[in-house]
Amino acid sequence: MLGFLTASACTDEIPTSDGGREIPVEAFTYEVTLPFDAFARDFQAFGGFGTQADLSGAVIAYRWGGELDARGLLRFGALPSTVTARPANGEEDETEESDYVAVSGQVVLRMDPDQVEGGPTFELEGGSTLADWHLRSASWEMAVDTVGDRREWPESGGGPVRPAGVQMWNSAEGDTVVFDVDSLTVAAWEDLDRADRGFRVTSLTEGSRLRIADAELRVLARPSINPDTLIEVSTSERQMTFVYSPRPPLSSEAFQIGGAPARRATFRIEVPELLEGDPDLCAAVSCPVTINADLLVYAGLELRSRQSPNPGFQPLESIALDLRPALSPERLPRSPLGSPIQPQVRMVPPEFFSSEPGVVEIPMTRYVRDLLRGESSLTGERVSSTMTILTEPEPRSLELGTFHGPGTEQAPTLRLIFTFSDGVHLP
Repeated sequence: MLGFLTASACTDEIPTSDGGREIPVEAFTYEVTLPFDAFARDFQAFGGFGTQADLSGAVIAYRWGGELDARGLLRFGALPSTVTARPANGEEDETEESDYVAVSGQVVLRMDPDQVEGGPTFELEGGSTLADWHLRSASWEMAVDTVGDRREWPESGGGPVRPAGVQMWNSAEGDTVVFDVDSLTVAAWEDLDRADRGFRVTSLTEGSRLRIADAELRVLARPSINPDTLIEVSTSERQMTFVYSPRPPLSSEAFQIGGAPARRATFRIEVPELLEGDPDLCAAVSCPVTINADLLVYAGLELRSRQSPNPGFQPLESIALDLRPALSPERLPRSPLGSPIQPQVRMVPPEFFSSEPGVVEIPMTRYVRDLLRGESSLTGERVSSTMTILTEPEPRSLELGTFHGPGTEQAPTLRLIFTFSDGVHLP
């Protein structure tokens, strides 16, 4: 292992591990940095976890980062079954009326003021969808992509649509955008079994990226008991997703975490059984040294971030990294996952994925000790050596956290710190 070990030695700086049988009188601390091919096997990158419909809002973009186009798709729930109206003769109190006719409607969007890129003024276009589409499987090319039913959009990106006009929105003047829709559209949307009902929102401003946080359908209606009166009814019940293009390809040299659908990386950890060959180590202890859990005082996985090869997916917010063992590696990519290796996810700031990448180190001492021991120190059960890196929750956002992968100079490394000691045996 001499060719790939880096080491530093010191004494009495880190508590020693001697299995509890000795009182240490002198300690030797040894740090090893293992390159990826020395401790990792079977690296794989996977995608397709969840959909963009799982996110709390809808991204809309036009040539963001020079490449990303995204369009929001909305679908509204049922309007109230009854309205309150006063009869035309005015002699009776207000009464519940179930027979009313929609005259016109408005789609009211509430934009996220914290996710506005490329403004402050934006040109947004709305339109009612005319093709059947499926909320959870719709993509830029496919309107429906389910088992046994795959249908492309007649026009890529959620089209065609019945135009509902273009609205100018200034992000400094409020968070609301309103599109008018006619009575025929509202009537069609009242049939909840129609698979073509919906509303598409597109940005026409080049270099823009926005997020629709919420939406509402408001309708002016005419009750039958008083046709000369107009009342407003609304529904805030809605479903929301978005479709986007392009979708970055998976890579074996730069793995990506996050996105929607989400991406993961997995590999199997094999910690070497022996340490030998380094002069500092062999001068202090007899070589080769057999590695065991009692000697290990720290383990940390070092990931080196890099600027995304797809600028449209460059993180705007921190990327959450979670490490979990794959409980059934033979079932990857759909293996169930175990509990987090660390109790809290590691938040990586967006600047780590800009032009100045950094090193992200994730402590995993207990996990590596358990691998060396062959069982969990908490449950006594076997520990899976296949580790999964993912976001939490999954998916979390459209952005991708990009790291150097195996086969590159900046591939992940494993930092290990051991202590060795000669001690006085306990009586």
